[in-house]
Amino acid sequence: MSGGIPWVDHACRFCGSRLAVGTAPGGKPLYECGNCDVRSLGEPHGICGCGVEFGTNARRQRDRDAQRKAAPSTRPRFHCAPNPARSPANPSVIVILYGGEPA
Repeated sequence: MSGGIPWVDHACRFCGSRLAVGTAPGGKPLYECGNCDVRSLGEPHGICGCGVEFGTNARRQRDRDAQRKAAPSTRPRFHCAPNPARSPANPSVIVILYGGEPA
């Protein structure tokens, strides 16, 4: 944490910046990007990189899995994780990675 800001281990799917959490009126957690100011009420997954899929078949695959009541697709997806290669050129603490298992 820096300067008392309650950072969380998630990165914004829109700009890549780290997310912070506060409390909204009513007591629910309010997640907010430290850079582009997008917000998500209740959970960070509306604005973070966790579970982001791409391609035209991503939604269809989820719908098929739900209809069959099958286990979710096991193909690699994006997820937020600590930066495995921090450097002056890549200083972000949390990044969005592709593949593997979420941390």
